[in-house]
Amino acid sequence: MKYAVIDTNVLVSSQITHHDDASTRQVVKAVFDGYVTPIVTQAILAEYQDVLLRPKLHLLEDVATTIVSHFSRYGLFVEPTPYSDDLPDEKDRIFLEAALAAQDAEAVLITGNKRHFPDVDFVLSPSEFIALHAPLI
Repeated sequence: MKYAVIDTNVLVSSQITHHDDASTRQVVKAVFDGYVTPIVTQAILAEYQDVLLRPKLHLLEDVATTIVSHFSRYGLFVEPTPYSDDLPDEKDRIFLEAALAAQDAEAVLITGNKRHFPDVDFVLSPSEFIALHAPLI
């Protein structure tokens, strides 16, 4: 089993893509299939809820609710580990700090915006994650 912090942009992309084989969809499917345990905090779940319900995304409310409920029910809650350096987008801090808190579990952070995070080996794009784990997913 893999542990992963999933950036909100991955969830959004997984829902708006028209490609069933998109790496973002594969990541979310891996969570729902139980291959990936999501690492979460209350702040991350609140971010998911807020973003997935934005009218401009045109997502059904039950889709957002299903995603947030599943991540809440099956996720591993962690106490964030503070990160003192600045980030290009401070809203990403909650994801990095959750990933740092779960390094004992070898957690990765999956994001579509790797440039927003430090250059560390546990920050992966969805396609990098899938390439590493495709035989098992």
